[in-house]
Amino acid sequence: MTVSDLRQKLTDQLKVKYEVDMEVRDKIFVNPQDVTDYYNKHTGDFARKPMVNLQSVFVSFGKHSKQEAQTLADEARSRLIAGEDFDKIFQKYSDGSSVGEIEQGQMVDAVENVVFSLKLDEVSDPVEVENGIYVFKAIGISPGKQQTLPEVKDQIYNKLLDDQFQVKFKDWVDKLRQKAYVELK
Repeated sequence: MTVSDLRQKLTDQLKVKYEVDMEVRDKIFVNPQDVTDYYNKHTGDFARKPMVNLQSVFVSFGKHSKQEAQTLADEARSRLIAGEDFDKIFQKYSDGSSVGEIEQGQMVDAVENVVFSLKLDEVSDPVEVENGIYVFKAIGISPGKQQTLPEVKDQIYNKLLDDQFQVKFKDWVDKLRQKAYVELK
């Protein structure tokens, strides 16, 4: 593609965007009351679930027997409780990456029950899962909360605007197709 071809392509794209903006987007209006009504009808969609930021050590059954994995997990837990540096313990014992921040509902029930009952800086007992054993330490806790209308009004406005745009754009394209005259030979 040459520079002049690229320039022409960009010009054509800008013309199309301008036409769509003039014929469709500029004719859309989202009433503030519609935003409020949408929020009131969908308040459950704007509830933040509780979250926990975790450091974790994972001892795999693939590299160790169940008994060895349990022993290593217990050692790692004891050292974490004693206040040793997490990074050193992680490098020595862990066979996987640290979990990080999770939202309630993302993990299996056995793990979730443990991690969401932890207090800040508390270390869990070893938790056995299908392929290994985890030891968790809670380094951050965010309780769930309902987001307020001012917090989400822009998000709702954009959704309503996009919904209206999709409908009006389809109608506009359908009208153009009806007006178009195409002769096939």
